[in-house]
Amino acid sequence: HHAAFDSLAGRSDFFICFVCGEDIGYRGDIFVCPIDDFIALLKSAVGADRKTLLISRSRHDTSKWYLRRQGKFSQLTPDTVADVTSYRRAFNLLQTNVA
Repeated sequence: HHAAFDSLAGRSDFFICFVCGEDIGYRGDIFVCPIDDFIALLKSAVGADRKTLLISRSRHDTSKWYLRRQGKFSQLTPDTVADVTSYRRAFNLLQTNVA
């Protein structure tokens, strides 16, 4: 549940990492997400009340990944999904700028 993460909000040094695996094995589908972005995504997820986060690869463009905001839908819109493609293999987010 998103409340479990609320105490971590605002921490620029905290990230959530999640891995998606297929029946045939891992295919590089690892996602790195800043905690504030993750909290916002979790709050908007279809299963947020059940502690479930549903992320799916697009059938039409397999390079795209979406968090589901609704269980069933016929179109990809901001109300039905959130595009999380930019978090896939986003290891660059973990780099810190050293002055």
